[in-house]
Amino acid sequence: MKRINAKNKAGYTFLEVIVATFVFALIMVSVSGFFANIFSNYNHAKKIQKNTENAQSTMNYAAKVLRTSTIISYSSDNKTIRVYDYSQRKCVEFKFEKGDLKYGEKTYGNETDDDAKTDCKTATDLSNFNLLNNSIGNPNSNFFVTSSSDSPIKTVGKVTIVMRVCVSDANGDCPDDNKANFTQLQTTVSLRDYKEAGL
Repeated sequence: MKRINAKNKAGYTFLEVIVATFVFALIMVSVSGFFANIFSNYNHAKKIQKNTENAQSTMNYAAKVLRTSTIISYSSDNKTIRVYDYSQRKCVEFKFEKGDLKYGEKTYGNETDDDAKTDCKTATDLSNFNLLNNSIGNPNSNFFVTSSSDSPIKTVGKVTIVMRVCVSDANGDCPDDNKANFTQLQTTVSLRDYKEAGL
């Protein structure tokens, strides 16, 4: 029988295997961290896109209601606006609160528009629900109002709606001011309450 010399066999030493395993593990940790970051950014962008679509739809609805309304009142902090919608004979209130856009309404029947507007000023029995939930940044979402007026200059009113859309935290605030974390939407609606403007 012939003896085989083990020293002539080609192979890897234990140290080479350990070093190769370490290098492989180091590369895999880096690659997995890279992919985790990509998926995190993708999910965040997807949430912002969904919230932006919802906010745009809601903003269009609010603009439709405001267009056929007259301003009853609005808050000094620009967070709440109450209007009387002539087309649907409703008292409507929009309110930005803790990342939500709340909506309240009261429908009128046989009352005259003047009586309904008078009641709308003090109505507390509005049915309330949320139009948007935790998808807008509260500090930067506002209504800017110019009411219709017939003195001293006849002016048709307008309302500008500004929404900062983000993935808001528990307080309803956008987590930070990094522009990658939010989108700002804005629209201006001219009111068609020509009677209030004296036109």
